[in-house]
Amino acid sequence: MNIYKILFALPLLFISCNKKPAIAYEEKIHHKNYYKNIYEVTNDTAEKGWVELKGESQSLTLHFFQDKKDTLGFAYSPECWVEFPYKTKNGKITVYWDTIIDTKYNFDLVKAMRETPPKYIGKPFLELSLEDGTILNAHYTEQHLIENINQSVKGRIAFPEKFTISDTIIF
Repeated sequence: MNIYKILFALPLLFISCNKKPAIAYEEKIHHKNYYKNIYEVTNDTAEKGWVELKGESQSLTLHFFQDKKDTLGFAYSPECWVEFPYKTKNGKITVYWDTIIDTKYNFDLVKAMRETPPKYIGKPFLELSLEDGTILNAHYTEQHLIENINQSVKGRIAFPEKFTISDTIIF
């Protein structure tokens, strides 16, 4: 191999390694599925995550469990899950507050959720509706509760206004 070719290519390799990825973080969300209604979302047997990405920040990832019907999971990390019961009615999902937390760590998010007054348990706090087949709009009926939890998480929004389906993001 010609030494001149190597000397020419080597600096290009180092220059390209230092550049930021050409694909924006938000573009890492890929979705193959387009849902016609909320019932298709809750009954999908594939492992899909619903997430909001902003810059380098990711929301909690929302999961519909098929083995735990009527339970919605929110993942903070692979080791930190929060579960909430939900009901589907009139094309919308109503999510009820609970304190089912499965975690190895005592993240600030976990602390804030555990400090939530017991009066919220069993009360609706979130309503999800389907937009354009790939987005779940979130309407929080207990806005002050969500604001307190979102403020506890540094650098992330735990509960965003929208969740987008993703085949690639799990947590």
